[in-house]
Amino acid sequence: MSLFKRKPDALSSPPAPPSSNNKRWEPPENTVDWSDVENIRKEWDGQLEGVDQGLLGWGNGMRMYDQGPVLGQRMNVAEYMTRALGYDVLDQPILTDEQAAETCRRVLTMIETMPSEPAWPQEFAPRLARLALAVTRKHRWQPTSLGGDGQVTEQILSADRKWIVWNCVRSPGITEEDVMTHFFRS
Repeated sequence: MSLFKRKPDALSSPPAPPSSNNKRWEPPENTVDWSDVENIRKEWDGQLEGVDQGLLGWGNGMRMYDQGPVLGQRMNVAEYMTRALGYDVLDQPILTDEQAAETCRRVLTMIETMPSEPAWPQEFAPRLARLALAVTRKHRWQPTSLGGDGQVTEQILSADRKWIVWNCVRSPGITEEDVMTHFFRS
């Protein structure tokens, strides 16, 4: 019996916004039109392991999420889950629609709730969030206010949580307020 047990985080409640001690992630000057899903496909083409390895990584990420990952491991958990989700954006899905929708929700939650320090995960997190957003858009799972069926809820994509997820698909010439509308209606 272990003397020290980690208490799972409550993932069902919305995360607190970054504290004043956390620096808000600001996207670098962007020249890529992320509303063109072909640009997201290019990020994933040739980057995936075999199907068996993808499913193994995805399963491990899903289990870690269910166990309540520690704050510093959220980006890693999201990355594990994208190992199978990436096949969907390449039009070779290996997850059921239900599994893929839940994976999108979880990846976006993990990315949005990861700490801002250390800064290095923020270099890789936008790619993972873009994948989840592209799969969400492909299946029209976005909130109804953005033209979808609402399987990926307003809570995950709400405008008051403009941090990594919100800004990772910001395209040139698009205001911060119009990011999600532009991405999902393109």
